[in-house]
Parts: sequence; C-alpha cells; structure tokens
Amino acid sequence: MAEIKFPIYSILCMSCIWSYWRLAVPTKPAEEIEAEKWLFLVKKRHGQFSTLRSIRFNRWYLVAMAFLNLFFVGSMVSIDFLDGALNGFFLGMEEEYAITVQVLGMAVMGLSAALAGPFIERRGPRLSMAISTALVVLGWIFAELGVVFQVYPLLFIGIGVFVAVGYGITMIVSVATVQKWFPDLRGVSGITVAGMGGGSLVWINIYGALMHRKSDNIFMQVSQDLDNDGLHYVFLLHGGLALVFMLLATMVFRTPPPNYAVNGSDIHCIPLNKAPATAHVQNNYLDVGMTLVNFDAVGQNQPITTDCVYFSHVKALSLIQCIFSSDFFFLYLAFAASASPIVLFSAESPSYVFMILRATIDQTNDFVLHNNIACALGNTLGPILADAIIRIFYANPAFVRKMVFMVFLLSHSVAIAILKNNIDNINTFQWPLYIASGSSGVGFGLIPSLLSDLFGVYNAGTMFGLILTSWSIGTLVLRVLLRESSNMALELPSHLNALLIVSIVGCVIMGLVRSSSMDRFYRGYQLTICGKIIIQRPSRHLMMEQNNAKPSQESKSGLLPEWMVRHQMTDRERDCSSPIILVHPDCHHLFQTQERPNEPSS
Repeated sequence: MAEIKFPIYSILCMSCIWSYWRLAVPTKPAEEIEAEKWLFLVKKRHGQFSTLRSIRFNRWYLVAMAFLNLFFVGSMVSIDFLDGALNGFFLGMEEEYAITVQVLGMAVMGLSAALAGPFIERRGPRLSMAISTALVVLGWIFAELGVVFQVYPLLFIGIGVFVAVGYGITMIVSVATVQKWFPDLRGVSGITVAGMGGGSLVWINIYGALMHRKSDNIFMQVSQDLDNDGLHYVFLLHGGLALVFMLLATMVFRTPPPNYAVNGSDIHCIPLNKAPATAHVQNNYLDVGMTLVNFDAVGQNQPITTDCVYFSHVKALSLIQCIFSSDFFFLYLAFAASASPIVLFSAESPSYVFMILRATIDQTNDFVLHNNIACALGNTLGPILADAIIRIFYANPAFVRKMVFMVFLLSHSVAIAILKNNIDNINTFQWPLYIASGSSGVGFGLIPSLLSDLFGVYNAGTMFGLILTSWSIGTLVLRVLLRESSNMALELPSHLNALLIVSIVGCVIMGLVRSSSMDRFYRGYQLTICGKIIIQRPSRHLMMEQNNAKPSQESKSGLLPEWMVRHQMTDRERDCSSPIILVHPDCHHLFQTQERPNEPSS
C-alpha cells in the first residue's frame, strides 16, 4: 500500500503546486465596485462594506500609500545599523546580532515576495495588505518583547521571519496595485520603489536620534546605556507606525473596476472601442488561467507599431508561460547585473572611504547621503524618462523601456571602468560611483513597468517578486561575506573588476530580451532587430507541424484557387506564431471536453 500511496501523494502535491501557479483573476461584485468609489473602506461579512463617505478615491492616493509602504520596507535594509547596540545589549553570546537578523530577513523577504504573487492576484490587495500588516506588527511586538526580557530568539524570529514575510508581501502588493491603475504612466512605480532607498536612509537617522547619538556622527556610540535606552523605543516606534500606515494602506488599496479606463484605454493600454467585452474576457480567459487574450490582435502578422497592437498580443500570456519563458530568464540575469552596484556599494563603499581613503566622518556621512540620493533619483527619473519617450514618439513601450534599461546598464559599466582607475582619490572616486549607483537605481525603478509591458499587469506582480530574488540573494551573499571577513573594504578594488565583467555581460544578455510580441509569441525563439530576423529557432512541435503541412499544401495547390491557397497558408502561419491554441469564444463550448494543452513559449 505504501508503494501505491506515495505516487498518489506526489501527484496531489504537484497538482496543488501547479494549481497555485495557475493564475485565475476573480470577478468583482457590484457592491464592491460601488464602495470603492470612496477612499477609505473596510470589508464586513457577507460581502458588505463600510465606507467613509467624505473623501472620494483618487489613484494618486495609491502612489502615496505605496511609497510609505516601501519606506517601511527600507528599514530592513538599514537594520544592521543596530548591530553595535545589540551586541552590547545581549551579553554572553556571539556577536553581530543585527547582521544575523538582516541576513535571515533578506532571505525570507525575497522568498515571500517570490511566492506571494499568485495569492495576491487571486485574493486582492486588501486582504493581502491585512495579512502583511498583522505579520509586521506581530514581528515588531516579538522584537520588543525580546528586548524587554532579553531573549534574543524572540527578536530573531520577530524581525527575521514575521516582519520579513510581511514586508515581502507589502512590496508586491504596492508595486502591482500601482501598475494596474497607471497604464498611461507606468513609470510612477519608480516613485514607490524610491521609497525603499529613502526609507533606509531615514531609518538610520531615526535610530541614531533614539540612541542619543550626535547628528554629525550617528555611527559613533555615545554610551551603551543610551543605546540600551534607545532599543526599548526602536521596535515600539516601528510597530506603532506600521500599524497606523499599513492599516490605512489596507483601506485604500484596491484593483481597478472592470470598466476602468484612462484617456479611452483600459489597464492593458487597449482602446475601449477595440477591447473585447469585459464579461467575455473574464469568462473565457481569466477564469481558465489566461490573462486577457484578444484573439483578433493575437492573430495579426504585422509589425508592431502601436500600443494597441502590442498590448493586444501580450495579453495572451499565462503566468506559467511567463515564468518559463526565455525572456524572463534573460531579464532575470540582466536585472541581477543592474542591481549589483547597489548591493556592493551600500555594503563596502562607506568603509572603504573612511578606512582606506582616510576621509573624515563628515565626508563619509555626506558620501552615504549622496549615494542614496543618486540611487533614489535613478529610481524616479529613469521610468519617467521612458514614459516621456513613449508618449512623445508613440513608440513600443517594451522596446523603449528595454533600451533605457540597456543604456543605463551600459552607463554604469562605463562609470565602474572609470572608478577602477580613480579609486585612490576621494575627489575622483565619488562621482563615478554616484553615476553607477544612479544608473543601477534606474534599472530597479524601471523593472516593474517593463515586466508589465512584457508579461501583462496580472502577471507583473508575481514576476516582480521572482526577479527580486536576484537582489535579495546578492544582498544575502554579500552580508555573509562581510560577516566572515574583517577587511572587506580592502577587497573593493578586486570586486570592481568582477562588477565590470558582470555589467558588460548583463548588457549583452539584455539585448536578447524580445520586446516585439511577434517574436515572443513565436513558438521557439525568434529575435528581430530593425525588422530583420536575426535568430530563429523553431520549437520541435512547430517544425513537425510545418513539415507535415508541406505535402498537404503541395497536393492541394493545384486543385484550389490561388486566393484560397494563400488564405490557408496565412492561417497556418497565424497558428504557428502563437504559443497558445486559439479558439473563437463562440465555439469554446465545443472544445471543453477535448482541449489541447498549451505549448509554452520559450
């Protein structure tokens, strides 16, 4: 019996996992749509809502709340500031308490962000924010109890597990929600991402103030007693502020109604007069795991020159197709290369400036401040620049954002090359590093909107969570190395050599990401540059279909009129260029018992 049960158990587990990653977007009842006209609402039992009918909803409130959410997430990046205070507080045990918590927290936060996407899309941002708020507040309570009773495991679990999971969910909810409400200005997601970098800098200064440290040198301990006193307020402040602002975000966050439009286009940038009916899309595609397929546009074999044609094609991708596509694989590697300067410089450059370049305390503090400002400016200005180019030149959104990403990835490669040759002088060291950090920030701020262009808004949140694992893994590895090495600052020059190679490789790999939907929907891998096919590797199934179609075409070509042969060839090409089986919605019921499985795109 055991031999029989094990395969059944494995099949059930795989079925559950597969079902979880098969995205199905639920419908929104009329009561909820009506209640969401107001800014603040709370869901009650039986589908009822309580609303505060004094302030009407505006999508810009979402940007403000998302910025504040990621402002709190930034505290996880700066928690290592408390390392010295915690080392003196918990006596008789191994040191580096805060760094240990941060290492665990970054790993857990990246994992939760990667796994939470499908749940967030199914259950909506309101429930997801409620769960993340509860986890974050509970985690900070655990941390406070750990300080009060001097029990380090409580602090370790509270911050490293509960707070980290809550912040991982918060990141995805914030970015994914903003993307849905701003199809005309997807670059505003860069503003929300900038909140994380700004938050890390502000929280460091808050920690210093609570521990009564001098404003001109917050990294220098005044006394252990003052640090101990400050620790009793740090986690209380975190928990109190998180409770207030994250609860507000829970009441404010929502997804757009089915008829939502901006300047005559829906959330996928499809003009309303060309978009399929909402009920038709929901019943035939969203409910079966496909995200908004427009059959008329998907079947068009023509150059993609407008937003309408482009986004009509991208709506045909499912979540599984996104995850296992070659485009996401290449984009994952390119983003890792783009984010690497942020990870490296935030950890090593302050120590290098202070210890090796003999900078003063004021110079080091200014350096940290300016580096964070450069990164935040990159987060904000890069996506806005891409939006401006798209609107002015009516360009393909994915192509523009891909090129902006590549240009700034190349610029940070050049900056690192200059930095290598000017690493011994504080004056010539700073500006190349600021340029590299700002360019890296552009990639971080641009990636949510680029993911929406490539994989659709319903898949973008999950893909953003998955791609963030490259950043969290890089931070995790570097923190472990910092913990094991006492002279990490001395290794910065050698790390710059590796960083330059990674950046150049990232530029090349980014060029392989296909912004043309006719390339990405090709069954296999096809890359077109300037209208010319550079690479074309059809899948095995496509090659078999094409080979089988040739004899049939030759036998019929002599019997059928030329216009009919041409029409049949066009139909075959149309079918071969799509990664899914296209069935007209009116005939969908005829195929419910004998559906052909989708063949994912490479």
